Amino acid sequence: MTAVLGIDLASARWTFNGSAIVRFHAESRSFTRVVPGAIAWPDAGTLLTPQALAGVIHAFVVREDVRAVALDGPHAWRHPHTAADAPGVGRRCEHLCRTQGKTGVYPTTYPSNQFAWIDFCVQVCDALLAHPGVRMADVPAVETCPTGDGYVVLECFPTSLWRASGLTPLPAKGKTPDVQAYYEALAAAYALPPAQVASHDDLQAVVAALAGVGAIGGPVQALPRGEACWMAQHADGPRRVEGFIWNAAPIA
Repeated sequence: MTAVLGIDLASARWTFNGSAIVRFHAESRSFTRVVPGAIAWPDAGTLLTPQALAGVIHAFVVREDVRAVALDGPHAWRHPHTAADAPGVGRRCEHLCRTQGKTGVYPTTYPSNQFAWIDFCVQVCDALLAHPGVRMADVPAVETCPTGDGYVVLECFPTSLWRASGLTPLPAKGKTPDVQAYYEALAAAYALPPAQVASHDDLQAVVAALAGVGAIGGPVQALPRGEACWMAQHADGPRRVEGFIWNAAPIA
């Protein structure tokens, strides 16, 4: 079985981070297991930093032989030489996926109060990519269940994936939606096995994992939006810019 990990990133507290592991059988192209809340996060006394969070994620990935890690959070910045008449204020992928927050040219974010979270997410991605054999998922060369010691990292935006799947997006946490009912709608669309979902964050992590399934050629339709990321020079040095947001849809 092939395993994909979804993470709903949060920078305030360990327990605000959602996680889920989704497993599928490559030959039969069917889902075999979904585990929301897959990672046991450190206690509140452990300092939450991007490097610490990436370390916990990487250790879990190695232990569980995960092939892709899908992060609900930005991994790059807007290219500093983007044409002035380009649509939107953030990256191309953010415009296409209608994200609420936008990453402008470093250190600008829209809205401005999202800088701390966006910078945190980018640093988590940096820390994961620093491990040997880890790289960003790319297209058009979508891999079919990569093997070996490495894995791919990708960005997703669950609200956009709900839309692309033909489903009603999960409302904000403050509206206290029935997360189990939303999981069952997702499961019906994708033929996922039964699972019990305890939190909004973990359900969004399940959705994130579906984006990762698509990025490695699993049993969903992969819908990457944007353009491949690259390193561009900024005033303080090179930074990763642009990149894909990965959506998915059920296979017709």
